[in-house]
Amino acid sequence: MPLKLAWRLLTVPSPNGAALSAPAQNADPRRWKDVIGPAVSLIEQDEKAPECATALAILGSPWIVDALVEDEELEKWFLSSATRLQSIGAFGLSRRSKFERLTKLAWNLPGAQQVIALKALARANTDFDNYPLQIRQPDFSADEPDFWKHCVRTMPVESANALWAHTYERGYNPFNRIVHDPLRDHFKLEAERGKEDHDLGSDTYALETALRMLASWQLPEDDPVWRALLKHGGFKKQEGWRVDDSKRFVKKKYIVREAAKQALLKRGQPVPTELVTEIEVE
Repeated sequence: MPLKLAWRLLTVPSPNGAALSAPAQNADPRRWKDVIGPAVSLIEQDEKAPECATALAILGSPWIVDALVEDEELEKWFLSSATRLQSIGAFGLSRRSKFERLTKLAWNLPGAQQVIALKALARANTDFDNYPLQIRQPDFSADEPDFWKHCVRTMPVESANALWAHTYERGYNPFNRIVHDPLRDHFKLEAERGKEDHDLGSDTYALETALRMLASWQLPEDDPVWRALLKHGGFKKQEGWRVDDSKRFVKKKYIVREAAKQALLKRGQPVPTELVTEIEVE
């Protein structure tokens, strides 16, 4: 099947809004076998090219991959230089419960690929259209816990972003102390070294996500860390226009302080009334 025809099948709207049309999903998966190789080649050549959307849609469809792709091929995808292909390979192995194999492959890889593996290892179901999301803990009979600890200790913010789901904000975080303790220790250290005012830049999403994840456990033992973070000097600048006089303004928003404030308030803890979380500078 040519890639262009495959793309047409993949993008036919379905009644329930699914990514694939009902006719496509009910088709014999073997119809798609001949497009897998070309799809992989496209992604490996330039995963950001517009035409790769077709390839990614095909390889990102578990019902196609699980029927046609062997474990060894998934391992090759995970070990490739294309980030999107790495993710498809990792999640494919995770769907097949190849957790030990994925862990062994990831140990000797660069940090970014280790984080991809960590995210795949944490998901018991990888079909994101099906909720509730099922989370798995590492297998304590193998080397997996050491890998999790390594990721969160060496890449705390990146690992938190890989593991985070917004459902945790409801008050339940499914991860155990293997994840919590290194993340808490990271922000304990950050509270000490980040007291001076410093610009965090405009892209603070990852940092804010890591802070939200730590706050989602709502543990009393974290209160001292949050109180220390109330003095953190990290800020991002926000520009805007006043409604009353239409004049431009620039603010410093101390996002770490604000996260600490909200974490303490959620636990019913007092926050200093003189706390400054934003200030107009222009």
